[in-house]
Amino acid sequence: VKSLSPALTSGLLNLYPFSFARTPDGSVHMANGIGPVIKWDGQSTMTDNSGVPAPTAACTLAGNPSGSGTITGTYRAYVRFLDKDARPSNLSPVSASVALTNISTITYTNVPVPADPKITRRQVLRNTSGQSLTYYIDVDTTDITQTTFTSTRTDATLGVQTAVELFDIRGSSLANRF
Repeated sequence: VKSLSPALTSGLLNLYPFSFARTPDGSVHMANGIGPVIKWDGQSTMTDNSGVPAPTAACTLAGNPSGSGTITGTYRAYVRFLDKDARPSNLSPVSASVALTNISTITYTNVPVPADPKITRRQVLRNTSGQSLTYYIDVDTTDITQTTFTSTRTDATLGVQTAVELFDIRGSSLANRF
């Protein structure tokens, strides 16, 4: 491989040897057990941190009081960020639990805004009433600056959205492995 620059990365401790792994998409991930995992796409002149930084604050979930509807239950929400390759971050802290009765619209406010320029999408995940092991993508947006979103999905329509299981059969976290 011909190098376009004398070094792909700088500022890393070179006291600890790196281990390398090639991913199915062709990028090379490098780790030394001390610093963050970095990746190189095989073409650019520099590396990048492999992971996507997670939101550090929870969003706020509320029912819109105007109009009656069929959204009834106790709900929580998470937010996650995604990069251009659809790689997700870990989840934000969970929102406060909200009990809603006959609401037509759920409003998410204070949805975290990413600071990292590699983030291109955000998702708001919500549970269906009565369970807290699986959350579903309720909002999926490329708008990374808006802080308020709404949803009219009932449990039935939310349940057919993409599921994000939070734990495996042993109870180990699945959603925060990124």
